[in-house]
Amino acid sequence: MDELYLSSYAERGALLDLGTASRHLKTADFDKSALDTGVVKGKQYALPVGLSTYAIVANTDLLDKFKIKLPDDDTWSWEDLKKAGDEVSKAGGGKVTGVQSPGFDAGGLNIWARQAGAAPFDENGKVVVPPEVLTSYWTYIKDLAKQGVTPSPSVTIERAGGSLDQSGTATNASVFATWWNTQLSSLTTASGAKLKLLRLPGETQAKSPGAYFKSSMYWSISSRSKHPAEAALFVDFLANSQEAADILLTDRGVPANKKIRAAITPKLTETDKAAAEYLDTAKVGQAPRVTPNGASDLEAIIKRHTEEVLFDRETPEQAAKSFITELQAEIDGA
Repeated sequence: MDELYLSSYAERGALLDLGTASRHLKTADFDKSALDTGVVKGKQYALPVGLSTYAIVANTDLLDKFKIKLPDDDTWSWEDLKKAGDEVSKAGGGKVTGVQSPGFDAGGLNIWARQAGAAPFDENGKVVVPPEVLTSYWTYIKDLAKQGVTPSPSVTIERAGGSLDQSGTATNASVFATWWNTQLSSLTTASGAKLKLLRLPGETQAKSPGAYFKSSMYWSISSRSKHPAEAALFVDFLANSQEAADILLTDRGVPANKKIRAAITPKLTETDKAAAEYLDTAKVGQAPRVTPNGASDLEAIIKRHTEEVLFDRETPEQAAKSFITELQAEIDGA
């Protein structure tokens, strides 16, 4: 099961409430904040398989080349990221820019809203993020482009529409970029460079923690199953047994089960170990509300408004207002 569709399936009664199967399915080795990613209207309809959390990926080879110091990710702000990116862009001579433009996925917008003490949705599925928070988000993205900290809008849009291998990080064309921590191995393979996971900017200045756990995918059980107990036992095997863990490793993400994660970490590659260790040390807040039914086009809507802002076809204020209206209409029409 995928997070974008969890609410849709759960709300129409297609999924079993896993709380009714607790005799067969144990969750003691899962953080509550991890379990909460699979909760819809107070019921556990999904068990996270793997977890990820948002991070900044930094190319330390390029920083060394340009003799630029790695920022202190214990204290840095979004303004510090802009300054570090500007330093890189000036040293890069037009071939390397400091930051790969954000604004093309739900993770970045979610983090920005959470750090402002807000959230995209309330428990009833209503879009509640304040327009001024969205305005500041798109203003920041626009400022990065105007100052040359990120590539030109045309280059940014082209890369955003491509695969991971075509990204600024993978092609060694950007030093800093927002990614999920579990993408580190793929990015390292593609770039051939030394990459480091950094904690998110703005966390020490934030009204509330921006970082949160995101499930790579879930195990769910059909509510129509004729054998719910056996299905729960099978999910328990997949989620809690060492035998299954040794086979799956990180194929479905870094395990959400803390005990299993610790057991397989010595068997992982260096980059997968780094991703697992980042997850263990990340200071995460409460899990965000599961994406409401009807909002599965969320990222497409974010991407479109980011493009409009970058090409000066919308102001950040216009993008914020249109985003809220459009997304709410999608939810209401579901």
